[in-house]
Formats: sequence, structure tokens, C-alpha cells
Amino acid sequence: MSKNPLLSDDSSDLEDDISLSRGGYASPPSIWPQRVLRLLQWTEHLLLGTAICIIVVLSATWGRQSRTDAQCGRQLSAFSLPKLLDLAVGSYHDHHFQGSLLASNEYKDPPSLSPPSKAVDETWEIFKTIGAIHITEDDVRALGKDPRKTVRWPEKYGGGYIGFVESLHMLHCLDFVRKMTWGEHYAGDKYFQEDAFGVRRHADHCIDIIRQALMCNADVGIFTYVWVEGYPKPFPDFDVQHKCRSFDVVLDWAKTNQVSDVVLADLDRNGTEVREGFLRS
Repeated sequence: MSKNPLLSDDSSDLEDDISLSRGGYASPPSIWPQRVLRLLQWTEHLLLGTAICIIVVLSATWGRQSRTDAQCGRQLSAFSLPKLLDLAVGSYHDHHFQGSLLASNEYKDPPSLSPPSKAVDETWEIFKTIGAIHITEDDVRALGKDPRKTVRWPEKYGGGYIGFVESLHMLHCLDFVRKMTWGEHYAGDKYFQEDAFGVRRHADHCIDIIRQALMCNADVGIFTYVWVEGYPKPFPDFDVQHKCRSFDVVLDWAKTNQVSDVVLADLDRNGTEVREGFLRS
């Protein structure tokens, strides 16, 4: 029997492919055009790349969020010793101010015309007992100061340069002003042993350094008003929520790292240059 020219070998192969495809055993190239396969492969790569990008972005975002408080604290702080700064920026917490006129605490007696109690005075006294600390020459330069004109510790005290924690100075100043409001009650305090001009100069310095600190850290918290029985107009509610560093953390560090048993007035110049005109600037 003669072979039908229409049934070539190619058409036999096609029949085989169709038969196999019905049985589910055909290879992918026999079923799908190559361009469809290429599209699927491209889509697979695109999805994989997108997934990787999402993972990278989420990881970076999570990392930034987990470091936000510490990073912001460092960025918004003046230079300080690394260990002290780490402790301070790691201690942020919510704190509710006591703003009532009738409030009392360890720093403040209930309203009275009597002088502060001994307990309140003892609380404030701690700020007069903390001593200076060691800082290095690199620290001095980072503070924008000239090591040649910065007082050094004698070697018997460990060498280096003399530093002091700023917040403790602010509280010393506030204590000075507090005592001035009680006049003769604190007349024997060492704060007031200078002549009248010296005391006035000290007071004005303290008031202005506190003013600068308050303006530097301009508080954007908002207080509201309430109606108070027996008061004819809205009264401010100063009990406001704040975000604070832990002062106890700073105080404990200063206590631990202070140079004890030294009187700064007993130190000599030890080669340090005199800063001309300092008390007039």
C-alpha cells in the first residue's frame, strides 16, 4: 500500500504529541510555547526580587525603630562622656509633673510662711557635695576648649583635666536662688559670705544660667485649664506629662566618678595658661 504523502513523519510526531498530552505525559516544551515559558520565568524572577527588596526594607526599618530613642538622644545632646551619655539617653521615661500650688515633695514643703524644713534642706544639700570629675584632653577639645587654658588635675589625683556635670551646676544655682527667697534664715550659709555685690552677682549669674537652660530646652508641652471652687476664673493645670531622662542615673554616675577629698581652691596652676578677661566676657 502506498504511503499517503499527506501523512508525513512530522504529522505522525504531531499525533504522538497530542496523544501524550491527553495522557498528561508530554514535556513542557511540547505543550507551552517558548515565549509563555519565558514570561513565567521572568515573572518568577520579578516576584523573587520584590520579596527580597521587601525583606531588606522591613529589616532596615525595624533596625531604625529599635534604635530611635538612643540615636535621637545622642543627636540632640551636647558632647558628654560616652558612658554618661549612654546612661542618660537610655533612661528616657514618661514622668508626670507635680504642678499643684499645694503639692509637696522631697524638694518642697507644703505652702507655709515658715522656713524650709530640715528634711528639704538636706535633700538640696546633695548638690553641694558632688565633686568634679576626670576628663581627657580629647574630651576638652571636643568641648571646644583649649587644653592649654583648662585646669589639670595634679598627678596625685590621677591627672587629666577637671570637669563637672552641668545639670548639677544648674541645681546648685536653683538652690542658691531658693535660699535667697528666705533672706535672713540662710544668712550664715557659705553662699552669702561675700559682700553684697558678690552675692548679687552670683544670684544674677544663677538666674540667667537657668534662663538659658530653659530656653535652650524650650518645653513644647501643653497645659490646660480647670475651674476651681472659689476661684473666679479658669485656673492653669500644671500637672503635665513629660518625657524625661532619669536624673538619678546621672546623679549616681557623678557620685561614683567624682574625685573625692579635694578642695579646688587648694590646687595650683601647674603650668596652665591664664585666660585673660574671662570674668569680663
